Amino acid sequence: MTTIQTAGPDMADQHPAGLRRSWIALATLCLGMMVSYVDRMLLAAVTYPIKMEFGLSDSQIGLMTGLGFGLFYSVMVLPLGWLSDRVSRRKIIVVCIILWSAVTTLTGFARSYAELFITRMAVAIGEAGFSPAANSLISDLFPPRFRNIAYGLFLAGAMLGTTVGFIGGGAIAASYGWRSAFYIMGIPGIILGVLVWFLVYDPPVGAWEEQKASLTSSWLGTLATLRKNRIYVMLVTANSLHTIGLYGIIQWMPQFLIRSHGISPDDIGWISGLIVGLGMFGGQIIGGVLGFRLAFRSAAAAVRFCVFSEIIIVGCYIAALYIPYLPVVLLFLFIGSIFTAAATPPATAATYNVVAPGMRGTASSVLTLSVAIIGMGLGPTIIGVMSDLFEPFAGNDALRYSLVAIQLAAVVSGYLFIRSARMIARS
Repeated sequence: MTTIQTAGPDMADQHPAGLRRSWIALATLCLGMMVSYVDRMLLAAVTYPIKMEFGLSDSQIGLMTGLGFGLFYSVMVLPLGWLSDRVSRRKIIVVCIILWSAVTTLTGFARSYAELFITRMAVAIGEAGFSPAANSLISDLFPPRFRNIAYGLFLAGAMLGTTVGFIGGGAIAASYGWRSAFYIMGIPGIILGVLVWFLVYDPPVGAWEEQKASLTSSWLGTLATLRKNRIYVMLVTANSLHTIGLYGIIQWMPQFLIRSHGISPDDIGWISGLIVGLGMFGGQIIGGVLGFRLAFRSAAAAVRFCVFSEIIIVGCYIAALYIPYLPVVLLFLFIGSIFTAAATPPATAATYNVVAPGMRGTASSVLTLSVAIIGMGLGPTIIGVMSDLFEPFAGNDALRYSLVAIQLAAVVSGYLFIRSARMIARS
């Protein structure tokens, strides 16, 4: 039976540096997450001018932003996650931030689809090492019950980055061209990478746990142990299916608004940033705070909130896709974005709380790999391919039908969250 990780009431006095340095480190990691998503969302913000310049299909866009990005991301995430259980997580984070930020700047020099594809895959490799190391680090910066709010703030950085990427990237592209957006947006990350070295510290693995960290002799041994943890496997699958909708909406909803509601490509950046970006930013904060409060009731209560969120998500997105009045569409899209993001902190915290401290770097990399392939990779790609397949008979509604069909992933995710909550309750 899986043991849910807990900390004794006096553990705060035993932490090597106290919570003050932990909050400073978390704030810096939140900026890293924000920069990561600024760089990642730039392509979604400027998809239309790139599509026009290079004459790309929806399938090509989906491959570059989805499966291609996800596969290259996954190539590095497992070994880097395993490495973060054994070497300085701070060093991994510094190198990765500087790498992906430098390549983002280089993306502006792409002169063909192939060059654009290569630079985006290089960004994926750089970002692959950040998430496992940062997630593992947060688990050792805070005690278990604080991890919901810590992960909520950390993931809120991603949604703030989505907002900045959409609005900032769209504004720069409208005034100076899409290439300038990449030239400019990559520079802050290089500076941040240097700051991480001075502001983030690396506490001992398992610093808050009564069950101290123990490392298996091999990477395969760690994976074998995680595979036998049924709750962990189910939560990883539920998380991954949930992110299909998250990444699919982020990538394709702006194009849906352009095609079905006549929004100008020059305006789509700030509209998407305010509606989707700020909605998901607020959702991460709400999910973190609710997860923190629910964790005091029971470990399963926070996971049950994820089930409720999936129900709201499906209803809101389907309404947004079929209602003809733009203000109402944006309202449902905003609410759906809030609950899409709100489910993530409690789901993430629950996933890491059901594994031993010394395995969290690898556990994080497995979760990140699954999310990269299923959510980040297959989600946008499947939507793009379905849109091209539906176009001969659906015309301008092809993308709408694709976005509706992908909501099935949220239904299955909700079912798996229900089963996970029951298993956690029994544990």
